[in-house]
Amino acid sequence: MIFCILVCLFINAESASVGSAVSDALGICALEAYGATVAEDGTPVCPNGMHLVAPATRSDAYVISTADLTEGPTTYVPNEVMDIHIRVLDPMKKYLGLLIYAVQDDGVITADGCPSPGCDGRDEVKVGQWEMDGDKFFRTLADGQAMTHREATLKNYHHVLRWRAPEQGTGDVIFRVLIKQGATNGGAFYWPMIDGDLVLQEDSITTPSPIQWLSGVIDQTCSEICESSSMACDRNVNTTGNFDLYDEVKKSAYCQLPLLSSCTVNAPSIDADGYCWFENKESGLCDTELERVNICDSFEVAGGDSRLCPCMERISTGNGENGGVEENLNGRNNIDDGDNFSLMQFAIGFGGAASVILLCVGIVCHCKNRKINQPGGVIEDKIAKRDPKGNLTAVCPPPPPRYPPFNGKPRYQGEPSVENVL
Repeated sequence: MIFCILVCLFINAESASVGSAVSDALGICALEAYGATVAEDGTPVCPNGMHLVAPATRSDAYVISTADLTEGPTTYVPNEVMDIHIRVLDPMKKYLGLLIYAVQDDGVITADGCPSPGCDGRDEVKVGQWEMDGDKFFRTLADGQAMTHREATLKNYHHVLRWRAPEQGTGDVIFRVLIKQGATNGGAFYWPMIDGDLVLQEDSITTPSPIQWLSGVIDQTCSEICESSSMACDRNVNTTGNFDLYDEVKKSAYCQLPLLSSCTVNAPSIDADGYCWFENKESGLCDTELERVNICDSFEVAGGDSRLCPCMERISTGNGENGGVEENLNGRNNIDDGDNFSLMQFAIGFGGAASVILLCVGIVCHCKNRKINQPGGVIEDKIAKRDPKGNLTAVCPPPPPRYPPFNGKPRYQGEPSVENVL
């Protein structure tokens, strides 16, 4: 019974608001509308099915923050995705259930919350969106504005949740959190942190990143993936050779942790379980220096089912319905079909001359060297190991390049895979 109620803390009120679904971390054991009662001795009693659970009190056994065990950001950038950490400090207080959401700070109920057993938080305005699709521990509710657990099983000491900040002008936000610890119909509810709930102020100075990391089929380049969304690939973005690129990717895309390492020079990729692959020369396992290829043009793949690409909106610099030139926000132009004829003539003439020169050079080099690189066979799968930072690292040499599709099918089918060992 408690699982049915606690799994989402979606309770149908039994008063004037009968039938309206609410998710309230403040009043679960305080309001008659939720089924809470008061014993003869005046002790508050939680709703039937969890009537043996102690009403919520503040506890420093749990910490909600923007960085784990260190000082993190105190502001949010509108519309960007940021990490929200949940850390258990008391080894005896792993929890079963969780309800978390952000509300606009309207000054009515402050970050201090309310005294036990609770108060009515139904009128607070939830803001932001939780982006945790495919997570094995948690799921969203309230149209993505709240997060709860999937099953009433023990959670880890540390989890990282992904929250997309609300629109500009929202102002300060407060994170309301309710944790269920102990036996199913027993134990206690807790509000993390005696000093009060996590508060983030709106950052009105920082400009949101113009880059959106979009996913697309693995057999397309990032240029093609961005183009399919009427956007342009940002050619100024390059792989960093370590996990630093994730700090940019996570502003608009979700990756299941830990991150996976690759020795290939390519755009990040993501598999069906949400795990992401990044070029990581710092793993110490990459002894081959590969030729650098722009992230927008690379066909190589390390693993995963989809490619993650830095896409930007196009802007028109022309004056006329058909005579414009489209460019992405970093200033690189893409000529459309409406450019004037003289420019097109020049392009065709120049392209033809360049093709002849390249063909001659290619023939000379081929006849001189008689050496052609061929894609190798399937690389043996290796079990991933953790590096000193705790990230999973693929113990395998870089795979052969993934060539463009030929007659609708990839020319190379033998891409390696890495087992996720957690």
